[in-house]
Order: sequence, then structure tokens, then C-alpha cells
Amino acid sequence: MTALHSKSSFQDGDTILLVDVASGSVASALMQLSKNDCPKLYGEVRVPLTVGSRAVSHEIAAKVQKAVDEVLGHVGHIAANLRQNQATLQLGTIKAVHVYFGAPWVSATVSHTHRALQFAFEDEILRDLYRQVGSIAGDSAVTAYPFNGAAAHATRAILNETMLVCILTGEVVELVVVEGVTPIAHATMPYGIHTIYRTLQSHAGLGTHAVQSLLTLTHQTGEPLVVYAEPLQAVAEHLTEEFVETATELVEQFAIHTIMVIADEHMGDWFARALTASTATVELFPNGGVVRALRPKHLEDYIATLAPNPDLSLMMEALYSNRRSA
Repeated sequence: MTALHSKSSFQDGDTILLVDVASGSVASALMQLSKNDCPKLYGEVRVPLTVGSRAVSHEIAAKVQKAVDEVLGHVGHIAANLRQNQATLQLGTIKAVHVYFGAPWVSATVSHTHRALQFAFEDEILRDLYRQVGSIAGDSAVTAYPFNGAAAHATRAILNETMLVCILTGEVVELVVVEGVTPIAHATMPYGIHTIYRTLQSHAGLGTHAVQSLLTLTHQTGEPLVVYAEPLQAVAEHLTEEFVETATELVEQFAIHTIMVIADEHMGDWFARALTASTATVELFPNGGVVRALRPKHLEDYIATLAPNPDLSLMMEALYSNRRSA
């Protein structure tokens, strides 16, 4: 394994509690820092937010708060059990908490002093989360990070070039221009994975779990069941058209020719294929372009995890936290 890390501010082997707050789910895990080897990720849990008939910010925030309590209860129980054994005491002793926020809980503006983005977090949800993590982390320092910083760092594992990173979450698609490991430009679109769920629920009568099964089957076979092909194609066209409209200025300004799609489960592959097949994307890249999906297997050489199906977002966050802290 190869370690991705840099400067030191913690002891080797210290444990950090990770919390991932997105617009469609909340996750948490423990990670053990490593200065010379790969960080370890364990105790992962992700709780999806229920899909409402429409996206209402205060309703989503309430769901986030409930989901944070649930994931912290899960990870807190694991940490407490680890502290009962001297051999695993360090694995369960939380030294710090790193919270990663995705859009819309974090906003970005272009810095006027250097080539990078500046970030601001949504105050109310940040205050609630500080209070919630105190229940299992005590007085441990809590640091908030934008998720797109972790995403930018992780994409270096497979490509080291200026690219457009497309982060597909529940209610938002976040577009980030990444130069090296630094986000330098940013845009969002108010559509996401839940848009797909709502479309298939209203036009095909499918519930959330049925939609997930359909997308898994589509990933495995390369094409959807015939009866659901039309609504799935319609939502794919809608999302790709909105993507191209939002991305055009960024692609032209920074001469982008590579898109990296990041999403949980099989959504990354599905959306990458939708973009590749879209005539709108072809017009966006008249001289040719590349669309790829980042997968957990791309990061396996940089992080140790025992989960049979590793959580891509938590893997990226663990790598970034190790770089910032180990």
C-alpha cells in the first residue's frame, strides 16, 4: 500500500471521528492516522435521508440532525467497546472530530488573494452538529471541512491534471474545478439522486428501494429493464442537459477536457455513462473529452478498510484527514 499524507500535528495511531453530512445521507466512521503507512478506516455507517416529494431545506436539515444522532450512536458504541480492551484502547479513544459538509451546507467563493476557493458553513447545522458530537467525543476538537476538498485530494490517486469534478448527492450536484489538489472554481445545480427517485416514483410507481435495485441491475447489465427504460432515459437527459448548462462556463474558462464523477453506490457509473452518451456533452467537448467515475477500488492502495463494500466518501475523507493531520 502507498500512503497519501503530509504534515504532522497528531501522534501516529491517533483516532479521529469522521462525520459526513451531505444532502441525501449522513455517514460516520472512525479512522486511525498513520504517518508512514495507510490510514485505517473502520466502524463505517451511512444513513440515507428519506426522499420527500420535493426538496425543502428546513425539512432536509431536520432529517440530517436525526441521521447524525443515529450514526453517532452507532460509531460511539463501537468506540466504547474498543476502549474496553487494552489492546484496542487507542482505536476507540477519539482525539479529534472532522466533519465534512457537502452542498448546500457549505458555500464557496473565489479568493481575491490566491488561486483557490474560500468556504463558509451553514451556521445552524454547524452549531447543532458541534452539540451532537460532544455526546461521544467529549471535549475533542471539532474541525469542519468542505467535502470537495477531500474529493479534490482523492482524484489525484488516478489523474493529476486540471479537471471538473462532479459530485452527485441527494438534492444537489456540485461542480468543482480542481487544479492539482486544490478546488479553484465552483458551481451547483439543484438536482441530484433524489431527482431520479422522484421521477421513477411518479412515472413508474417505484419506491426508493425499487429504484435502487433498478439502478443496481442497470449497472450490472449495462441497460435498464425495458419497462423502465423511458423514464430512466428521460431523467438522464434532464440531468445531463442541466449539467452541461451549468458546466459550460467552467469548461470554457479553464479548458477542461476531463470530468470525474463522484457518487455513492452505482450512481457514479450511471451518471458517467449518461454524460458520455449525451449529445449535449459531445457539444461541450467538440475536440473530445473524457468522463470517468471514481470508484472505491481506485483508492484501495491508499487506505486500509475491512468493509466488504467500502464507502467512497468516507474513504476520501479519511485520506484527506490523514494528509492534514498525520
